[in-house]
Amino acid sequence: MDRKFFRVQYNFRDALRKFYDELKETNNINSLAEKIIIRIDQLIPVNKIGIFSLSLPENKLKLIAHKNFDLLKNRTINFQQQKLKTDLSLPVALNDSVEAGFPLN
Repeated sequence: MDRKFFRVQYNFRDALRKFYDELKETNNINSLAEKIIIRIDQLIPVNKIGIFSLSLPENKLKLIAHKNFDLLKNRTINFQQQKLKTDLSLPVALNDSVEAGFPLN
């Protein structure tokens, strides 16, 4: 089943299988995070993406892999779980940035 998503065409099953094979051979969290960032950017090109680890009980987020999050490199961020709640019923998106065929309602 070929799909065109965000202007990139690929065979979803082949891409998923290759991604799964890469992940099976990964032996630590940092290389796993790097592979996820690379593959997601190949399949769904993004401007920024990051994967963070959470250290407890300090409640600190640390960037472990990223694309264009240089500002957060080698820094930690306070994680406040109570502030994650929202009343939004729909994803946040800019009208001119949503691909045709994806209704916002």
